Formats: sequence, C-alpha cells, structure tokens
Amino acid sequence: MEAARKAKPDETTWDESLDAAAQVTEAAELAGQLADKLHQCIGKAQELSRAQEREDEEKERRDRERKETNRRWIIGIVVSIVIAIATAVGGFVVGQHSDNSSSAASSPQHVNPR
Repeated sequence: MEAARKAKPDETTWDESLDAAAQVTEAAELAGQLADKLHQCIGKAQELSRAQEREDEEKERRDRERKETNRRWIIGIVVSIVIAIATAVGGFVVGQHSDNSSSAASSPQHVNPR
C-alpha cells in the first residue's frame, strides 16, 4: 500500500492498486472488529459498574437498617432499666410509708399536757 501511494499514478500497476485496496479493506474490517470489541467492553464495563452501584446501595441500606435496629434495642433496654428502677424506688417508698403508718397506728398517742 505504501509503495502504491509513493508511486505516481501512471507508474502504479494494476496488481499494486488491487493489493493496496485489499490492504485498506482488510484494515477497515479489522477496525470494525476492534470497534465491536470496544463496544462490547464498554457495555460490560457499564454493566459491572451498575452491578457494583446496586451492591453498594444494598450494603448501605442493610447498614442503615442494622443501625436502626441497634438504636431501637438500646432504647428498649434503657426504658426497661428506667422502669425497673422506678418500680424498685416506688416499692421502697410505699414500703416505708406503710411501715410509718402501721407504727403510728400501733403506738399510743401521747397527748402533750398543757
């Protein structure tokens, strides 16, 4: 092909011109095949990228759900502890009050003479 291009048109033989045309055709076919392969690679890369994005989004969603579940468990435990402490304190106060009431009722009342 290079030889045909360098030669003057009247110095180029028919065979050289045909060889050059065949080489150009072959190069065009190879370029087309390379373009097809490139498009296939681009398509596969886009597919992999979308799959990775979906995977990342799913992982983020699972992490958010896990954090929310953990937060709810912590709130539930704290509320349970507060209720248990309030019940214990309430029982102690009621017990003290009933002890004072029963001791006041069983002990004689002293009247202060004036």
